[in-house]
Formats: sequence, C-alpha cells, structure tokens
Amino acid sequence: MMQVYGPHLPEPFVLEIDAEKSSTSMVEELLVQAKEREERDGRKMAVQVMLRHLVGAKLELVAGADSIIRKKNPMPDALAIPADFIIGDVAIHVSPAPSAFTFGQCKVNADQGYKPILVTLGDVLQAVEWLAKQHGILPQVDILGAEQFIAVNTYYLGHYSSAGRQDAMRHILRRYNELVVLYENDPSMVIEIEG
Repeated sequence: MMQVYGPHLPEPFVLEIDAEKSSTSMVEELLVQAKEREERDGRKMAVQVMLRHLVGAKLELVAGADSIIRKKNPMPDALAIPADFIIGDVAIHVSPAPSAFTFGQCKVNADQGYKPILVTLGDVLQAVEWLAKQHGILPQVDILGAEQFIAVNTYYLGHYSSAGRQDAMRHILRRYNELVVLYENDPSMVIEIEG
C-alpha cells in the first residue's frame, strides 16, 4: 500500500514484530506512539482511533466480522447502536478516557439486557473502576485494559506458540490497517509492520 505523506501528515506508526517482545508490550508501544503524536502534532483523537480499531480488528478475528455490529461514528450523538461494538448480548465500549456519558451508556446497556464491557488503557484502570463505582455501575460492567484485552488473543489465535503469536499480531495489525482505510480520513493512522 503506497501512501503519500506530506508536510501536513505524519509518517505512519511503526511496529516491529519481535519474538522477544511480549504481545502486551507491542500494543503498549503502539499506544505510546499515538500519545506522542497527540502531544507533538495536536491530533487529539489518535489514541481513541487506534484503540477502537485495534479492538475492532481483534474482535473480528476472534468472533468473525459478520457477528459484530459496529458503531460507524464513535461520537456520543450516534445513538442508534448503544456501544462501539455489539456481539450477541455483549456491548463493548472503547475509550482511553471514559466520561460520564460512557458510564451512562453502560448503565443503559445493562438495563436493556446487554453485558457491558469497557475497554480502556491499562494505566487508567484503577481510576476508571473508581469512576464506575461512583456512577453505580461497577458491579454491572467489566472494565479491561486494552493492552491485555488485545494481547491475550494473540496467544489464543497463535495456538500458544511464538511464531503463531507473531502471526496473530500481524493479522490483527493488517485488519487494523484495513479498518483505518475503511473508516478514517487520515492515512497516517496506519501501522507499518516490520519483522
């Protein structure tokens, strides 16, 4: 895939698939690059976009794309679908910084018979759990760190072998890139996969 990156678009993200790295650390490495881009270039949604499409790619590979209902617009006014992803009776929300609106959606999901899952960044898990408790939904929602939520499936999809885990990570990242091309206007959000 040949993309043109000019003075107004940063280079794509880069990840070297390395057997010495844990799957969690590879996901963390990508999220750090997205955070740095936000700070450096003022691209406020880089972490949110990356997180959403990494989770979406992982879900598609594990559950199958046909079994997932995906919210096309992550903005709060896109209420036709009550979460970022619906799989069966599970409503999955993806946010690096969940807001009162997100907790409210989780409460509505639970009231409608869905099992809400909130996927966020690992380094804010305790704070998000505290906020969920303040909103009275902690017992109803599973709150998971994205890094491990994604990484655990590289082991499962890779049949618990080093080569398989690396292949699974490549598959997730390739699907991520396809989702970025499909849903985003910023080609610099793709990930160059090395190794």
